[in-house]
Amino acid sequence: MKKRILAVVALLFAVVCLGGCSSNVEWVTETYEELAFQIPVTWEENPEGYYTSTEGNDGMNEGLALDSDPFMAYESDREWVENLKSLQEDATLTAEGQTAIAGIRAYYLSFQELFEGQSHTSRYYVFETNSYIYRLTFYDCSDDIIEKVVNSTQIND
Repeated sequence: MKKRILAVVALLFAVVCLGGCSSNVEWVTETYEELAFQIPVTWEENPEGYYTSTEGNDGMNEGLALDSDPFMAYESDREWVENLKSLQEDATLTAEGQTAIAGIRAYYLSFQELFEGQSHTSRYYVFETNSYIYRLTFYDCSDDIIEKVVNSTQIND
């Protein structure tokens, strides 16, 4: 009986250890304009300038797109947020609020939409510095990855 209990405990321990090991993500620091941030090492920059996973499924890779506006098209980050909301005609707004990126107020929006019969999530973060208004767009990313990228973002003066 004790051998069976020890075997079950050992098996559970192995499952927990292997599960934890396989979910560890390695990170690398990238830069864009005056921002520095971390992304998973499994992401690569594609020719369009987006960072996408090399481990995507069903043809849609998770990823990150960064845009900036030097106060030319938009007067404020809030104006860019309102524009984003108006452009998402086929998507459902699932979350909206404020947070901080590098100590600066940031607006976030989450949308759910169908693409080729598959449900996909887009989450936008918009914030302004002295030089630019930035938009970070995450596609089909887990909350853990989004949180790590957002929390690692720094502004280099």
